[in-house]
Amino acid sequence: MAAAGASEPRRSLAALADFVLVGDPDLSRLRLAARVVLTALTTAACLFPAARLLRASPVTPLLGVALGVMSVSVVKDAQPAEQRKTHLLLVVPALGAATLAAALAPYPFWAATTFVAVVAVAVAARRFGPRGSALGTLGFLAYFDAEFFGARFGELHFALAALVSGIGIAFVVRFGVIRETPERLLRRSFATLVRQARRVVRRALEPRGASSNDGAELERELARLNDTALVVDQHLQTVSGSARRALRLAVLDLELAAARVGTQTGPAGELTTALERLEALERAPTRGANVPLAEQHRPSATAASEPVVSHGRGLDPSARRAVQAAVACAAAIAAGHVISPNRWYWAVISAFVVFNQVETSSDTVRRAWHRVLGTVAGVLAGDVLAYFASGRRAVELTLLFSCMFVGFYLLRFSYAWMVFWISALLALLYALLGRAVTPLLEIRVLETLAGAAAGALAATVVLPTRGSTRTATLLLGLMDQLDAYLNAALVPGRSRAELADIGWHLEVSLNELRGTARSSSLAPFSPRTRVLELVDAASSVVLLARDTILGGGADRNALERLDRAVLNLGLATRAWCGG
Repeated sequence: MAAAGASEPRRSLAALADFVLVGDPDLSRLRLAARVVLTALTTAACLFPAARLLRASPVTPLLGVALGVMSVSVVKDAQPAEQRKTHLLLVVPALGAATLAAALAPYPFWAATTFVAVVAVAVAARRFGPRGSALGTLGFLAYFDAEFFGARFGELHFALAALVSGIGIAFVVRFGVIRETPERLLRRSFATLVRQARRVVRRALEPRGASSNDGAELERELARLNDTALVVDQHLQTVSGSARRALRLAVLDLELAAARVGTQTGPAGELTTALERLEALERAPTRGANVPLAEQHRPSATAASEPVVSHGRGLDPSARRAVQAAVACAAAIAAGHVISPNRWYWAVISAFVVFNQVETSSDTVRRAWHRVLGTVAGVLAGDVLAYFASGRRAVELTLLFSCMFVGFYLLRFSYAWMVFWISALLALLYALLGRAVTPLLEIRVLETLAGAAAGALAATVVLPTRGSTRTATLLLGLMDQLDAYLNAALVPGRSRAELADIGWHLEVSLNELRGTARSSSLAPFSPRTRVLELVDAASSVVLLARDTILGGGADRNALERLDRAVLNLGLATRAWCGG
């Protein structure tokens, strides 16, 4: 009994670990949240005593904390060396934007007009890749935070020192304390893949009928295995050519064996054998301090896979989004002033962020909808937390940093949940600053509604990019890739490793197509459309192609059956796309 009791905590911890790793195979989300909280704690611990000593405004340190925290999350270059360079360059737009905001503070009209220009430049900078996006975003945030915290020209030197300190502390935390290297990401993702494969084996060995949902559970485990394999494949781009191909084939064999187990066409022992082979290969290239890396400036799979979408009328996509964002923020400023002349900038940031990291009008509308939901629910929850924690400084601080951690942990998982926790954090921050919480949060909700509405309206009216247009482009591109994959399989002497490389690019394209179609369908009140059925059919055909060509069954008859499936999907796709 004691032994059984002792095993319960271990099972609970294992279940918790599995839950965390399902959505974060390489633990990058966990590291991001930890960096954010450590940066905020360290910056606050350094700047608040310094502000008291120098008799600076008590809100000046908050500028350094806010920009330090955001500098952790905006840098997304593929290689560590490029990440360090971008992070250091963040100081330039931050200093310029904060100085501009402080200088124009006495002139509301020019401050608002300049804000619109800053928004347009920040969005347009995305055309220059991850570095341009990071520099533009932090420039916008520096202007916003200078307005939000009331930075004035007379104390500008304190404000600038605070923001440089915050960005500098974030740099030390990211690259010195909680480091993230390609080698560590690869090892962590491999460990998660092995763990998930073992879960599939255990589920497959369960007697059929052991539970009413065992088939559905096994299907979910297989889907998680596939998602983890895609993460591993992204990190394999940093491994040298021969080792990468061997590992990619081993990962592929593991997926194929898992699929056969899931469909009861293969024994669980086959999956165990594939798992053992993968573990043996994984230990070889990752033993020691370093993994042999490919060219340092090679773009990552995610950065390189973004397609160029034809939008018509010859306007560059980034310029199109910049125009939309500028119009949205101008409308948000006007609406925000009507709601609250002193808090209008909340409407602007709501209008700006709904354009961040999105490509289509439907994506923007969905993001605006999620921001509204997250803000309203977060404000209610934060108001309750602030009420019960009021007057207990330790409790308020603990809850504040807990909200910050959870919000940034969920940033890459769910935008709505991230907004929920950050809105709750703001309620606690106002309580800490001794301000009336409820009236300010009511204004924030109204400003958020105005800003999100302005963003959604601008995206759908001003030079709109329809989600269906981008989905159609991706779907047609996938069909071309499928044709090329079949043709490659028919070439005599083509190695399995080469076919695996082609198949991997096909799966990356499929994953992007799924994400685009899913985001379009998640806009409020949007029905399930024909395109989602086509995407489901495309997923089945891609998996069939992979299993037929690489699973050992690529005889002439099997290839002909696959060719017919691709042809039928192609006819349906082109009919939906209008020929």
